[in-house]
Amino acid sequence: MVSVSHEALNIVKSALNDFKTDISALPQQSDSSAQKIKEECSASIGQTAGELSVSENRIVELKTQEQFLEDKIRNGEQTINRLKESQASLQERLNRVDRQISDLHSQISSLDVQFRSEENEEFKKMIAGQISSAKENLNCLNDQQYEMKKQSDEITVKKNATEKEVSSAKTDKLKVEEKLSKEEIRRDKLQRKLDRQKNEYKHVESDLEAYLSAVKKFESSSKNAAQQSSSALNECISSIDSYLAVNL
Repeated sequence: MVSVSHEALNIVKSALNDFKTDISALPQQSDSSAQKIKEECSASIGQTAGELSVSENRIVELKTQEQFLEDKIRNGEQTINRLKESQASLQERLNRVDRQISDLHSQISSLDVQFRSEENEEFKKMIAGQISSAKENLNCLNDQQYEMKKQSDEITVKKNATEKEVSSAKTDKLKVEEKLSKEEIRRDKLQRKLDRQKNEYKHVESDLEAYLSAVKKFESSSKNAAQQSSSALNECISSIDSYLAVNL
């Protein structure tokens, strides 16, 4: 019976010594755990900050594209307006030339009639000269008409190409604006997330400091309690050992 009590007391004593060791290691383990939590929080904040930076850079890039397309559209529309004005002015000149050509055709037809009906050779020569001069003017006007029509066609081709470019740029700008709107929403969400993380991290730091302080206090009081219990137990074991020695 005494042997069983002696063994049980030794087990309790060993357990108390182990408890004292565990209590001594508690602050270091707590510090390590707290540091790990801080590092994980910092890593999470850093990741969100990185994503936010990428989003902000993307927004700058999209705004640059948007401005480029806006300038392209404005310049294209200005070019189209200038081409329309040039073509309108050219068309007025062409209309005048057309009227002059029509008048010359009428004049030549009238002179031909006079020439065929005229019997006086002197008058016929004079009419023939007028017909020749009118035909020279007609050829000159025909050349002008050809060149102006050619210019008008070239303007039309350039105007159509520019209108196509402007239309394409407007489509691209709408796509960029849509991407920009989505990215700005994403940026705002990331900013709110980062603000929350930073705010919560402050609370975590405060709670961890309170926790570590409590651990240190617990360690100090537990050590004292363990030492007192161990001392009493040692005295008890010593008495049992003495008792056993007497009864051998």
